Amino acid sequence: MSKDKNPMNPDQDSSSSVLKQMTFEDIRQTNPHGAEYWSARMLQPLLGYSQWRRFEQAIERARVSCTRSGNETGNHFADAGKMVDLVYRCV
Repeated sequence: MSKDKNPMNPDQDSSSSVLKQMTFEDIRQTNPHGAEYWSARMLQPLLGYSQWRRFEQAIERARVSCTRSGNETGNHFADAGKMVDLVYRCV
């Protein structure tokens, strides 16, 4: 088993079990207008991050790079939240 870690991904754990082999195309989504997009939550394990907080830090660095290169982050990063179903039980 290789002990090499991806220097761009500090959260990668070479000892963890191998994730299901997926590609970017496998997780690609398309909106009603035909524009393609990828969910950060789906990209996270594909890129080897086991913790959301570390992946969120990588996303923030990408936003900063986008801004510094003269691009509008709103054109490249959508702020979206994942809805969670809550179940209320009365006792």
